[in-house]
Amino acid sequence: MLLKQVAAAVVLAMALSATDARADAAQSCIGLAGVPPGSIEVCDRAIAARPSAVSLVRMLTARGNYKLDAADYAGALADFEAALAAEGRASLTYDGIDKRTQLGETLRAKALTGRGRARQGQGDVTVAIANYNAAIALQPRTTLAYLYRGSVFDSQGRKDEAIADFRALLTVEGIRQIPEIKAYAEGCLRKLGVTP
Repeated sequence: MLLKQVAAAVVLAMALSATDARADAAQSCIGLAGVPPGSIEVCDRAIAARPSAVSLVRMLTARGNYKLDAADYAGALADFEAALAAEGRASLTYDGIDKRTQLGETLRAKALTGRGRARQGQGDVTVAIANYNAAIALQPRTTLAYLYRGSVFDSQGRKDEAIADFRALLTVEGIRQIPEIKAYAEGCLRKLGVTP
């Protein structure tokens, strides 16, 4: 009897260890506070563990962003496309409350912004702008799409639209607490000849 209990405890410990490893990979992939930043490989492992649909959307978006950092625009685009497809299947009901609108729009806006960045990286700025427009329409007060769309407008010589986007970016929730983004937007505005 004792041997069966020990064997059961070992099996349980192994299962918990595997669960902890999957949780660590998932947390690292999506960049939770206090967890070392992830990588494409960390996200690959976390995604292979078959996470929930909501976690899958977050992980695909995170992995897409890592691929953007590595200039793998085709790989990033594939991840953002997959995230957008998975978002539509995600069950977003918690405690009997449908969170589809709030959480779904946030996840979709992040994936649309990422898809825009991938298209921009591939040189397709028209489609990139369309993705940024869609992200802004979903989350006008919480999106970095203004930053990327403003940069496209600036590179195209569309000064008034670039100024409007960089100013809008400075009004987005929490942006002023991110010194690098705030400084970038203010620098772009000064470069365009206006006061931030």
